[in-house]
Amino acid sequence: MTDEQLEKQIKYVNGEVTQLLKFKHNLNIFTTIAPFRGIAKIATNFAIFHGVEKRHFSGFIDFIKGDIGALERIQLGYFYPKSLLEYSFDPLEVSHILYLKGCPKRGILYCYIELFNTHCFIVNLSYHYDGPEIDKNYVWDVKMSTQLFKSITMDLDYLFLTSRKYMFEDTTEAEYKGRLARIAKICKFRFVGIPVQ
Repeated sequence: MTDEQLEKQIKYVNGEVTQLLKFKHNLNIFTTIAPFRGIAKIATNFAIFHGVEKRHFSGFIDFIKGDIGALERIQLGYFYPKSLLEYSFDPLEVSHILYLKGCPKRGILYCYIELFNTHCFIVNLSYHYDGPEIDKNYVWDVKMSTQLFKSITMDLDYLFLTSRKYMFEDTTEAEYKGRLARIAKICKFRFVGIPVQ
């Protein structure tokens, strides 16, 4: 497969798209901007719930409300951290994970979101964070309909977040397919083109 075939292009026009997004992987979970608004809303609500002032992510609030121009002031995207996330899955766990980290010393505030242990995103809420130190998580077991109290660690730095290299990792598609196969095995169903492990 050529690089051109692997690049996915999404053009947002007339309130749906204002820029061309390219990924080196074949991931195409969202094809419109609306689901990314939902991801942004999850992150901002989790931050507000933990006392973060809205001023730290005003661009995201504008984006959620429909301001396409806010895309130039925000950063969020697919994120398959593999070795960067310290978290132990139970063998049959299917969960949603939220992890919020705020470090005033480094000026960063970010939220990692994982849905069904498959769809993973990072929302970089602020590069000028000056609030209190924050390290909060929430894990919801989808199958058991209960909260799990587990330790999560992900310590990202300013240079890593601002480089955006993680959005174009060659391993992203393979990581996604591996996670999808794990869920398929647990839930005993198949996705077209994804072998059950």
